[in-house]
Amino acid sequence: MYRFLDERIAALDDGARFTVEAIRLWVSAVAERKCPADAITPLFLDRRMIAALAPFHRALTLLAVHARIQIGFAQSCCPVVAEGEALFLSLLDRDSDRMNVCEAAVSSPHAERLCRSIMELEAAMQIAGLAPGPARR
Repeated sequence: MYRFLDERIAALDDGARFTVEAIRLWVSAVAERKCPADAITPLFLDRRMIAALAPFHRALTLLAVHARIQIGFAQSCCPVVAEGEALFLSLLDRDSDRMNVCEAAVSSPHAERLCRSIMELEAAMQIAGLAPGPARR
């Protein structure tokens, strides 16, 4: 998670930038009491990533509802990656210990569902050529 935290958005690869943009749209829609899935659908359609929409929405919903602590996200104008976004990006990293991170992030009955959603999202992003990799230095 820490390799992404406070990283400049411009320094991220295309998949990570897409992920952060989608997270921020989703969070903003929730804050405005709008349907978050509707808010992010155009972004997913533009990237031909509609198969990734459901697991993305599920994963963020699980984090929003069942997180062990309040997770912070940035507004769309923020030039750096916030804590919640860094957590999400680290979950998409194939080298991370996803299940342990999921168990630390959400209450135990929901960790397996979060992990499964993240794996489905990562697979869909991989097919689209947008699986986030490590932040560039």
